[in-house]
Amino acid sequence: LADGKSFDLVWNGTDAAHRWNEVKSNQNWLNGSADEAFMNLDYAKFTNAAQTNQVEIVDANGVAQDVIVAGMLVNGGEYTFSGGAITGVKPQANGQTSTGKLEIVNSGTKATFENSISFVEGMEIGSGAAAVLYNNGNNAKGAFADDMTVTNSGTLEFNVDGSAAYTQSGTLKGDGNVVKSGTGSLVMAGTGSTA
Repeated sequence: LADGKSFDLVWNGTDAAHRWNEVKSNQNWLNGSADEAFMNLDYAKFTNAAQTNQVEIVDANGVAQDVIVAGMLVNGGEYTFSGGAITGVKPQANGQTSTGKLEIVNSGTKATFENSISFVEGMEIGSGAAAVLYNNGNNAKGAFADDMTVTNSGTLEFNVDGSAAYTQSGTLKGDGNVVKSGTGSLVMAGTGSTA
């Protein structure tokens, strides 16, 4: 978001610290072919062309900081997101993409979340793609919001590590696979049906 205008940005991962934040000097994104800093309400795209697939959502001091997007697309590569929460809203479009949803698409694409995610229009996992919510009970607490709908045509994995106990609410739809891994306990308290 610059001068009142939001952008469609593509993650380039040029910062050695792999940071996603609103620091103007942190130009880890591409707006077309130009380096750009992220601002809240931009649309975020992640592809297999990035220099790094490790994404830390933190401020300039390395402290977790939440971000707000007009939607998010992960299309290619294997990404890990950590730090602050990602919230997807659907603002009135002003020339940029505005979906309010998280989309993980195309065979081989994998997105691991060690943080919280909440998208007003839900999450969609395409055929052959995978989303992993990793929770170790300490610094990593991957979760989708209680009121969020997940449409799964690929694989949704709950990785509950160590002695962590995790309760997942929300609504699951689709014919994709739901997998539990790790030695912790998982309670599925939401609604919906999956294969």
